[in-house]
Amino acid sequence: MPKIIVETEDCISCGSCQAVCDEFFELKDKIELKGAKEVDGKQELEVDKLKCAEEAADICPVQC
Repeated sequence: MPKIIVETEDCISCGSCQAVCDEFFELKDKIELKGAKEVDGKQELEVDKLKCAEEAADICPVQC
């Protein structure tokens, strides 16, 4: 099963991932991966299909 991983500490909270993929990403104080688990300082979420998450990863300016 595909997994989305966000390196939370590297996030600059620009909101670009949410702009292209609000199905998975939500901007609060920092970006949050909806329904994710915290694992070793990263947010991880198993999904059936990556859908727009691949575009969000490509557009992230810090590649977190």
